[in-house]
Amino acid sequence: MNHRTRTLALLASGLAVFGCADPPSPAPGPLMAVTPPAASPEREPAADPAPAVAIGQPAADHPAYAAAGTATPNRAERALGIEPVPEPPAVAPPLRVDFGRTARTSSLGSSEPTMDAKAPVPASAGCEGGLRGLSTEFPWGGAKGGAWNGTGHPDPEPLKGISDDDMLALAGDLGQDSADREHALVSIGRRQVPGAIEVFRDSLEPSQPHGAREMALSGLMEHGGPGALRLMWKTLTGDASAQLRGMAIWAVALYGADEATRAITAGLEDPTFSVQGMAILAVWAIKDRPGTALPILEAAAKSDEQLLWQEGLNVLARMPYSDAGNILRRVAHGSEGEKRNSAVLYYRMWRNNFPDLCQ
Repeated sequence: MNHRTRTLALLASGLAVFGCADPPSPAPGPLMAVTPPAASPEREPAADPAPAVAIGQPAADHPAYAAAGTATPNRAERALGIEPVPEPPAVAPPLRVDFGRTARTSSLGSSEPTMDAKAPVPASAGCEGGLRGLSTEFPWGGAKGGAWNGTGHPDPEPLKGISDDDMLALAGDLGQDSADREHALVSIGRRQVPGAIEVFRDSLEPSQPHGAREMALSGLMEHGGPGALRLMWKTLTGDASAQLRGMAIWAVALYGADEATRAITAGLEDPTFSVQGMAILAVWAIKDRPGTALPILEAAAKSDEQLLWQEGLNVLARMPYSDAGNILRRVAHGSEGEKRNSAVLYYRMWRNNFPDLCQ
């Protein structure tokens, strides 16, 4: 049995043990998902930079969107619990945030917001669950000194028998489109195999299968380090896939609050609502900076776009500040229909989460 046959056999046995053999799907990893500072020494310009996203230019006319289409369920979205969002037919205006304004600019008095019995409640307005399936166990925004050195996660036991060289060769087989290769891309990140960054760079190329590109980004999160950060920023600012750009916001957020803030700002300036929504969710990574986080969430909650206000309300209900409750009450009092009912439900969730902050 040659190395490749042995590698594939071990991978197949590992997938069967973990219930992933039929149908094939990648091993779960920390998936997902600021204007990037040009002067950062860890963000060197790529030799062949991706086309920049131009706000105000129709997405269909922009070269970065040549390969983009209607979003469909994929492995990463299923792993994250994220419902696919269709690409908008035209550019979504960036979410404008006034960072100089605090949430205490107005008061509602003591009246409690009430439900609008005639309006339906969006399914996403429930008070259960986390940040759209994204694990809150990862240290989003918590890295000290802006350094993220990887998860340190081990491979599943059956895959430990595959050598680093064999796993790297399988991950770097650019002509293969299979679950085996996708698992290998995550594995070389966990192991921090020498040469992994080069394989990730090649696997993120637009010509590669979408599943491999997703798992390459997941492998970068597992791997960490300055080389991974450069590729994450390249994906966030220039990839044709809105889903990958959204994932990249969360990937960058692993490198600390400063990097997370820049990634969130870049996401809010993205021309696609789904990426803006991931940026709003990523405000969780800067929850310890209310002066920056709350204005973003308030602007999102007051947006006319349902995807954005839902995500803003969702994160506000988890923010441990009295101002977050005030924002939710203002939105509830100032809205109608579905948005009003969602704001009321999230306000009640906030009260349950932080009863000591309630007046």
